[in-house]
Amino acid sequence: MEVQTKRSTMYNRLTLKKLGTKSLKAPIFLFFTLSFFLPKLSKGQGIDSTGKFVPSKSNDLYDPKIMLSPPTPKRDTVAEKETKKILLEKVEKTILRLEDDSTYLKFSYVKIWGKDFFETYLFNLRLLREYLKLGTHIKQEESLFLPHIDEIKDIIKPHNFTLKEGKKQNGTKEFLLFRKDLLAKYLLDEYTKDYKDDEWVRIQEINAEYLSNWRKLESWFTLTGKLHKKLETMEQNIFDFDLTDISAISEQIKKVDPNGLPLTKWIKTSPIVQNWLWFNEGDIRINPLPSTVKDKRYPNEEPNLFFGPVQKKLQDSLEKLKAFENFAVTTKTFNKIILPIKSEDRPDTLMIQYNMVGDSLKRVTADTNKFKDGYIKDKLQLVIPVYNIPENKRVLMDTDKKDLIYESRAITEINVMAEKLGLVTSLGLSNSATITKISNLLNIQPLPLGRINFDENNNKMSLNADIETVLKKTDKGLNTSIWTGVGGQPVTAVQIGSILVRLTNKDLKEDKKRILWTSQFGKDNIDSLKDISPLFEKLLQAFVEDDRYFFLDYSSMNNIKLDINKMINRFNAFKNKIVIRLQEISNLKTLNSGNNELLVAYLRINQRSLPPEILKEKTDTAAMYYTKIFVPEIPSTPKTLTYTINEGTVGTAKLKEVDKLEFKRVKTQLFDLSVGIGYTFSDYNITSNTGSDLPTTELGDKFQFQAGLHWYFVNRLNKLNDRIFKNTDERFSLYVGLSLKKALENYYTGISYDIVPGVKLIVGAHFYKNNRFKIINNAVAEKASGISYAGLFTSLNLEPITIGKAIGLFK
Repeated sequence: MEVQTKRSTMYNRLTLKKLGTKSLKAPIFLFFTLSFFLPKLSKGQGIDSTGKFVPSKSNDLYDPKIMLSPPTPKRDTVAEKETKKILLEKVEKTILRLEDDSTYLKFSYVKIWGKDFFETYLFNLRLLREYLKLGTHIKQEESLFLPHIDEIKDIIKPHNFTLKEGKKQNGTKEFLLFRKDLLAKYLLDEYTKDYKDDEWVRIQEINAEYLSNWRKLESWFTLTGKLHKKLETMEQNIFDFDLTDISAISEQIKKVDPNGLPLTKWIKTSPIVQNWLWFNEGDIRINPLPSTVKDKRYPNEEPNLFFGPVQKKLQDSLEKLKAFENFAVTTKTFNKIILPIKSEDRPDTLMIQYNMVGDSLKRVTADTNKFKDGYIKDKLQLVIPVYNIPENKRVLMDTDKKDLIYESRAITEINVMAEKLGLVTSLGLSNSATITKISNLLNIQPLPLGRINFDENNNKMSLNADIETVLKKTDKGLNTSIWTGVGGQPVTAVQIGSILVRLTNKDLKEDKKRILWTSQFGKDNIDSLKDISPLFEKLLQAFVEDDRYFFLDYSSMNNIKLDINKMINRFNAFKNKIVIRLQEISNLKTLNSGNNELLVAYLRINQRSLPPEILKEKTDTAAMYYTKIFVPEIPSTPKTLTYTINEGTVGTAKLKEVDKLEFKRVKTQLFDLSVGIGYTFSDYNITSNTGSDLPTTELGDKFQFQAGLHWYFVNRLNKLNDRIFKNTDERFSLYVGLSLKKALENYYTGISYDIVPGVKLIVGAHFYKNNRFKIINNAVAEKASGISYAGLFTSLNLEPITIGKAIGLFK
């Protein structure tokens, strides 16, 4: 891995006044003073105006003496838009739900506070929406129950930051950056003011009286439903009931008084209810908060007609919700910044940093490179901090460790060839098994190609219906012109107005109905009753049944005329009595329906828990942005360590790979061994003798196999740095060696250079052991040994294991 080198820019700049040009002593002194005492912010770390940490562009751990300062917030148009967006969403949802009749909110508002309140409130909501969208001014005097413009302007001001030090641990230093949530502060202040202004809610508890008020409303609601059905039945069977029955129902209805309870009187006038309608998106709530506490919770064990199982479960667990805490939270932990600092336990540590910029996680480019060519040195520890991770994001690190062959690529290739050569030299061609093995080695089959497949509620209750009665109170007189029967026979017809009404003279009830129908409506066809109103038909039927003991005298016209007039009077009296009953029932239905509607308006308030006591300001300790530090375990040598940084969203399993780095863990060498063949450039003589023979002189071997020790005196050798002309400083070594044939007689010393690690070119001096003789009388009198200089030599050496493979010693 190669890390690009860039010069970091200072985050905090220090501006010095002009000191003049007459003397350089003062500025020089000031420069060195500041350089010594100022915190080491010159590497670029700091906190920007948005509260994000800016890491230094360095691989060095942070100085533990570094102190960060809270930033000065600038006008944050994004934050302004976000605050307006939150308010606007509340206002728009409230407007939408008030305009939508299916929500019954308009119905409830009108029933509880009246039509004028509803229309004025909706009008002001629309004006507030216009301001939040376009900045248009609204009339403050009409916004009695809504946020005011001046308040909103304060809410969208820049949020101030505060900073304090957090936990101190060995190896890390924590800073906590806090920001005031002005919208939450506004809501909490408004809640506190409304709570203090509302005496009833401050002294009220969920006690027997409070519960009895709700139970009274619910029992009345049940009663009005039953009474409505009863009145419907009485209306349909009006002749089966009398005024006594109606009076009994009237007494029951008069006892229903939804507006007479302390609870409903408070709801109609409470500021803590009216002022928070917009915040609760139009819902009427006893508690403006989105949650409650156990002692103030509406008892789950009590019956509640308007609470379903889900609502009961929610109500039962409200005190467990974070929403209750969030309403009182006015300070947010904006950023939890953790800095890896210098420690005695980790004197040699490499820091590789990542930073979340917008939605992208990127590696911070360092301006120094302790991590040369991707190799981890001995005792070096990796520390990987990731800064400014949003609370809805997660960052994970995966590591993978693999074995590593510690030799250069050139040596690897040479070893393969040496191994093949070793098979030939050690076993011979006559061995068929050897031939097969050589064949397999020389004819390497290509690996099979691999392939990976990637699997890419509107139940509207009609509470009242207008009765269209067909009954009219009429007092029509009987026309005196009656057609008489033929001399002495019963009357067979009578004339009413211009209509001739035939009589049966047998069916008294039928004749009465015909006469009464014609006298009331003047229907031409009195023989057909198919179009008669059902109610009027029932009225006629009920009357003639009730009038069955009064007869018509068919004997003469005068007699029947008198009877008919009396019958009509009796019918009108009977009809008036029924009309009075119907009117009483209609009035009672209207009154009962009004009570029912008002009860529904109150009982639709599902969340009936009282607000808790005054809330205290709280700080949310869950940071909006946080730092995560990874410290991967460094494997033993030789290994390859690969780490992968993945980023994803909280609550989802999908991860995205952000970065992947590979490191090689090796132990560099101070010493190494080699074997090779050397060549001495000069001729040299070797003098020797056998027994008492006279000495003889012969030329020494210029080519000799030798083995020796290398000392890398400049830098330690890394065999994996195998590029030619790279890392030359670690290729030089001092060499001392001996010949293999006569180890104690040939000595080599010189300078060695690894052309590639493992292939060494040596240049130096060849020394050898030589004998000196003193001959007297043709015989050896004295013999002495010494070291002679043979001349310069050069040698090409390889690693012992390579030579061993070549001669068949190793596999």
